[in-house]
Amino acid sequence: MPGSRPAAVPIETPQAGATARLDRRRWLVGALASALAPLLLRRTPCAAAAESLGYGCGPGCDDPAALAALEQVSGLGFTVERLGADDKALAALGRADGGIDFFLADSSLIEQAAARGLAGPLGGAAVERVGAALRAPLRPPFAPLLHDGLTIALPVRWGWIGPVIDAGKADPAGWPDYRPMFDPKLQGRVGALTAGPWLLFALCQHAGIDPFAPLDEDGATEIRRVLRAFFKNRPVLIDKSEAAAKGLVDGSLDAVIGAGSQFAARVRRATGADWRALAPEPRDGLKQTLLWIEAAAIHAASDAPDAAMAALIALFDPAVGRALSLAETGPAPSASDAIAAGYSDAERGWLQFADCDSAWERGRLRRPVPDPAALRALWETERKNAS
Repeated sequence: MPGSRPAAVPIETPQAGATARLDRRRWLVGALASALAPLLLRRTPCAAAAESLGYGCGPGCDDPAALAALEQVSGLGFTVERLGADDKALAALGRADGGIDFFLADSSLIEQAAARGLAGPLGGAAVERVGAALRAPLRPPFAPLLHDGLTIALPVRWGWIGPVIDAGKADPAGWPDYRPMFDPKLQGRVGALTAGPWLLFALCQHAGIDPFAPLDEDGATEIRRVLRAFFKNRPVLIDKSEAAAKGLVDGSLDAVIGAGSQFAARVRRATGADWRALAPEPRDGLKQTLLWIEAAAIHAASDAPDAAMAALIALFDPAVGRALSLAETGPAPSASDAIAAGYSDAERGWLQFADCDSAWERGRLRRPVPDPAALRALWETERKNAS
């Protein structure tokens, strides 16, 4: 971005190997930002400073309470750019040219961004401190977030994808995996959320096919077979989560697939009902529960990497991490054990904290798809044939 940028406390990076020095002008800019933070917080988040860090993120990660907390803790201002779906997000990151300094995105997107040289390595004492407080499986070195042997992102929050039911009305044991959605008794009673790739991933795995591995003709045949059975049972295709939630609440739907813990947490908190995202059991040796992780990375083209690092570390401040975790648009468990330890009993209930361990045990992480167009073509063909 043109002009001066807000500075921050110097952070050690793998490239420098020592603490970067700030000149007097940059130090004064940073001190001024810190002094003005309480006043800036009275204004709309992200409108606090004419010159601010570019923050790329998906829906929900720009929650106003979380942004206000991030501004207060970091002493910086932020200009938000919504990244959108995978292809659009990669395109936005690719054309950032300094306009996005750090970003919060699905780990599979960060893997692809790193492969294109768009995510820089992280290092230093602050990264080690944050990493040591993460949930045990996510502590660096965490392979999906490594590139050329270096950590490129830190997990911020996570969740899982599985059938969502009202556990107050239906026995979760009746949904050990995705088989009930093919039961004629539930014809027209299962909502299928088509927004995003999760529904198609779940159907692939139910077919015994790994969607994150190259697709051969035998695999395509199995996916077609499952898609035909799926459409035959007249699922209610829904493209917006609000409509899916309405169907659950008014009783027109018995279950929703293609959603998961984040969706269930939002409905549970809003209604007080026992909506629950189930963690499907493995089937024929293939795990059926899909895990997702949102992680924070620094854009390799940022012209304010020190400030971007300070903002990234601030995401793990208890106030910021808690606000992100409990965002009204979609609560999700924090990846930090230190932040998760501060949840109230009610918040643990919203987040299905009691089910987190079983979800991890049954889950597999979303990874980049070798040929997403081929999977989408199978879906579109079978949907057209069914109609």
